[in-house]
Amino acid sequence: MGSVSHPVYLVRHGQSEWNVLRLTQGQTHHPRLTDLGRQQAAQAAEVIAADPGTQGLRVVTSDLARASETADIIAVRLGSPVTHDPRLREQHLGDLEGRGYDDTWAAAEAQDW
Repeated sequence: MGSVSHPVYLVRHGQSEWNVLRLTQGQTHHPRLTDLGRQQAAQAAEVIAADPGTQGLRVVTSDLARASETADIIAVRLGSPVTHDPRLREQHLGDLEGRGYDDTWAAAEAQDW
């Protein structure tokens, strides 16, 4: 029996509102994509759509807004359904979420990992 290969594309969400503000997101649900983030998602969709092996491709995403928006843009372009899976969320960062990047990195450096 021959093996069948299926392409797997891993796509990071497009630029979010909190990326622009330099805020740590973690599992914070609400930061949405910026206009640039939506353009980035559309560009990713075009790259994937150019692969002739994308018929019947499933789009599986975290349920966080920024990831879900990215997946929706890709799925529309591919004519594919979207499945939301909370197991794909970014790791929970506790009280670091919502803090500025510099503050987050300073807090991480203070830990004895």
